[in-house]
Amino acid sequence: MNEDERADILVVDDRPEQLFVLRTALEELGQNITTASSGEMALKRVLAHNFAVILLDVNMPGIDGLETAALIRSRKKSAHIPIIFITADYHDEMHTARGYSLGAVDYIASPVVPEILRSKVKVFVDLHLYARRERQRIEAQVALAEERAARAVAERAARRAAFLAQATTALAQSLELEATMRHVAGLVVPALGDVAMLHLVARDGESPKTMVAASDDEPMSTVAVTAVDGIEDPWLAEIVESLAGTARGVAVNYPDAVTVEGIRMLAHDRPIRLAPDRAAQSLVLLSLAASGQSLGVLAFGFTNHGRKFDAEMLSTAIDLSSRASIALDNAVLFRRIHEEDRRKNEFLAMLAHELRNPLAPIGNALHILDADASGTPRSVWARSVIRRQFDLLVRLVDDLVDVSRITRGKIDLRIEPVDVARVL
Repeated sequence: MNEDERADILVVDDRPEQLFVLRTALEELGQNITTASSGEMALKRVLAHNFAVILLDVNMPGIDGLETAALIRSRKKSAHIPIIFITADYHDEMHTARGYSLGAVDYIASPVVPEILRSKVKVFVDLHLYARRERQRIEAQVALAEERAARAVAERAARRAAFLAQATTALAQSLELEATMRHVAGLVVPALGDVAMLHLVARDGESPKTMVAASDDEPMSTVAVTAVDGIEDPWLAEIVESLAGTARGVAVNYPDAVTVEGIRMLAHDRPIRLAPDRAAQSLVLLSLAASGQSLGVLAFGFTNHGRKFDAEMLSTAIDLSSRASIALDNAVLFRRIHEEDRRKNEFLAMLAHELRNPLAPIGNALHILDADASGTPRSVWARSVIRRQFDLLVRLVDDLVDVSRITRGKIDLRIEPVDVARVL
């Protein structure tokens, strides 16, 4: 038997010859035998080892066997250890009653019969080894279960991180509003639901926009993302209107066993129409907001009762809605900047053309003045100043026209020889 598979047995007696007899009788069991010659030494041994059974002599000087047993029982870690008393006063009823009251499991009369001693000790050794093996088996099962649970948690965290990383990459591909809305709706299906709807509220003079995404019930089916005129379900439209501008979410027909902070639970007695010919049995709506302004609502759900929401899925959806809010806000800002830039370019083009109109008669008047040879030196000087400023103004207007043409992609290059020394 290996050292780890053996049980520890403690033999306590103040007589060396008795210790030798007991140890010799027990060696055939093949266990670890520890001896102590007094109660004090026995208590020290108990502190250091977890014994399967203790053989304790009743009559010892100093702390006798009964007092030693009482001290062993008073300690929580050693209170369960079986104690077998060895005594010559086997028929003393007072000793026997007190011993059993202290938790003794048996008495053996001295001198002992080796066969009887081994058979009684073997019972407790076998029980101890069996309990140890069971404890090790249970600990191994618990460790295996914990490892599987930790692996499952790690796998779910890895899938969530990969999904959010993919979402971040997809949302960064374009600053165009409709394209970003398609990306958001397409990311939700089928990862978080069978059908999804992204609704943007009216903002900055623009009309509301609604995009829906749906997939077939068959696996590996494509996701169809389409723009719709608005929310068809009146009940859903009312919920979306009440949710827009708040920092909370709504769950419809959500299982009561799981709750998520910030999600308000609702019940509805009929399917909710999210997309044409697609109705959701259970639904979650999350508010979208960025830069202190409400953007809209992201809704997704399941078309049948086979799939259910859980806290991890909702946590992933909340993270996705935060990223989607930032991407949509950037797209809205980009559209606004692009529109303002377009208006600025239109204004510059119009301004350039309007400035050219008065330049033409001014240029004609200068030609007439230059053709007149008469005139004082002062008038000649004045015409030269006007000519230089006129040429400068013409170049500025031409540059202004070129800027307008560049922004519209209609630049007209005039190729001609240039004096490099003059440019330098």
